[in-house]
This record gives sequence, C-alpha cells and structure tokens, in this order.
Amino acid sequence: MKEILSVNDLRKIYHTPKQEIFAVDNFSFRVFDGDFISIVGPSGCGKSTILSILVGIEEKSSGKIEIADNIKIGYMPQDDALFEWLNVLDNCLLPLKIKHVLTKERKEYVIKLLKKYGLGSFLNSYPQNLSGGMRQRVSLIRILATNPDVIFVDEPFSALDYQSRLILSDDVYRIIKNEGKSAVMVTHSIEEAVTMSDTVIVLSKRPCTIKKIIQIKRKENKLPTENRKDENYGYYYDMIWKELDLHD
Repeated sequence: MKEILSVNDLRKIYHTPKQEIFAVDNFSFRVFDGDFISIVGPSGCGKSTILSILVGIEEKSSGKIEIADNIKIGYMPQDDALFEWLNVLDNCLLPLKIKHVLTKERKEYVIKLLKKYGLGSFLNSYPQNLSGGMRQRVSLIRILATNPDVIFVDEPFSALDYQSRLILSDDVYRIIKNEGKSAVMVTHSIEEAVTMSDTVIVLSKRPCTIKKIIQIKRKENKLPTENRKDENYGYYYDMIWKELDLHD
C-alpha cells in the first residue's frame, strides 16, 4: 500500500507566563492508502490537539510531518460548521467557490454525492430543517467536494444521541469507504474505534504519548453496527479499556 502521511516525534508545548505545558510528546504514526485509523485516549489528553496540528490549525513545537506528493487533506470538525443562511447545495459548493475551482462538472459531482447518500430531496433545504445526522452527512459531502485523499475526523458523533450515533457511524463509514478515502478519526468512544477502524492508536494521559497501536482483525469488514457482532469485538474493547487506565 502507498504511504500517504508520516508523523515522526511530534511534540506540542504550550507556553504560559509561569510554565511550559506539554500537551503532546513523541507522537509518531503512518497512514497508508485506504487506512481507517482511530485515535483514542482519556478526556483532555491531547487527541484533538494532534488533529489540529495535522490539518494546520495549530503549529507543532517540534517533529516532522511528511505528506506524499499531490495528497489532499480534508477536515471534519466536531461541529458541522454549516452556514445557516446557505442551503444544502450551496453549503457543499462553498469550498469550491472559495478556491475558485467551481465548474459545471464539479457541481454535478456534488449533486450526485448528495443524491447518492439520501440528500437529493434536500438540495434547497436549510441546515435548521435537517436532523443532526443529516447535517453531519452534509458536512462530510462538503469535504468530499474538494476530493481529498485523507479525511481527518474530530469526534463527529459527540453531539448526537445514542441511536443517531449508531446510524451516523454507519453513514460516515459507508461514505468514506465507498469514495475510496483514507481516514484518521479522533474519538472518546471505544465502540466507535473498534467497529470503524483498521487500526486504533491508544494514547496516555497528558502529555499524551502512544501507549499501544492495535490492529483490528475481523472475519469480514461490515458496517460498524454489524461489526459489533464480530466474535473479536469484546476482545479488542477490553484491550483498549485496560490500556486507557481511566480509573488511575
């Protein structure tokens, strides 16, 4: 498989008038074409900080991030970040307009995606008229409009109720896999990590370092809700739970 991203010895230090605060220390991993990687760790350990650095929102303190030639990155934040005054189609076309690359063909591609994933009858609807799950689907399709190779996903289901989380986890997984994208997802949910990922990176408490990298093996890769029935699901869940040391 083609390596599309490598991170070596990433470190993030926040400086205050009185002290240095280490958020991330000695973080290294690689992403290959087609990977779905989840990063899990205790609350506040620095998971989202890592993602913010990788997508360029924050500066790293040290370390090396290498992206293969011609690889494009997409970012799906916790908040769907839809503009309430734009309809669904215009929200999805906005990145293309900003980059001045909107063409008839690209617009047709976005409309095709919206129709393909159950949003065809909502092209002219506004975000306030959509469910939370639908908003997140629109957010993901807006990212796909720019045709990224790897998508960084930050806690995409955190604001949803349990049933909606299950449905949307299937939706996000299906869309990413169907469109042939790689993904790196930050999540606090062990369930989501085990059922959606090929690889799970378990972080320590702050300053976060990698405690363990776990390769998820299944008899057959299905949708996340179905992967919960896999015979190895409980084994991986317990392994990650023990590594997190949440009761220390």
